[in-house]
Amino acid sequence: MCGIIAVIGRRPDRTPLKPAVLRAELDAAADCLAVMPSDVEAAWRAIDAAVCRLDVVDQALRGPIGVSTLLFAPGLVGAIEVAVGDLGRR
Repeated sequence: MCGIIAVIGRRPDRTPLKPAVLRAELDAAADCLAVMPSDVEAAWRAIDAAVCRLDVVDQALRGPIGVSTLLFAPGLVGAIEVAVGDLGRR
């Protein structure tokens, strides 16, 4: 008989971001949307800037590196939930 015994993946090719950096990116995204400009073009630029900050967090939390970041940073999941919830209410 033959079967799969283990799946060996390659080592991650990126360095995990520190939780403080992820929190700073979330804060920066919130700052981008703190005061929404009345000019439509300026408003879109503010939204785009916030999305870019959130994309950094999203990319950092993907894959094994992201999982280990969340596992070894107590409170980070809660901080992310609060930050994203606050952004959703804007």
